Amino acid sequence: REALVRRCEDAFETTRLRAEDVLFDQCLQKVDDILDIAEDTFDWHPSKPDPTPSEYSKDLSQWLRATFPRLASIPAKVASALHYTTCKHISHRLLKLPANQRVKKVSFEAWARMSADVAVLESFADDSGVPDLREC
Repeated sequence: REALVRRCEDAFETTRLRAEDVLFDQCLQKVDDILDIAEDTFDWHPSKPDPTPSEYSKDLSQWLRATFPRLASIPAKVASALHYTTCKHISHRLLKLPANQRVKKVSFEAWARMSADVAVLESFADDSGVPDLREC
């Protein structure tokens, strides 16, 4: 009987870990899907200044705000790790945007727009209730 209970516990733990991996993978994939659009559409030489955030940053922020509150039923440690992992991934992807081989030159206006995009995402981090999430 104890062996059966142990096998069941092990099977449950394996399934739980796989589910967490899938959750992390799906979140990062969604972020990549949105940021791939940014990579293809961000205007690095706008003809005029536009201080409003780009559509990709608004879409990403909306997705984060809609998705993360629904994770309240998972263990707090896992939810926190998912927040940090996702935001760190976003940060790395954003830093790579201007390094894309198609980008030859970046205008001041483009940096200003990128700053507005980052502000939208920082607002999510500040509102998330996760300590120090903005630091990602």
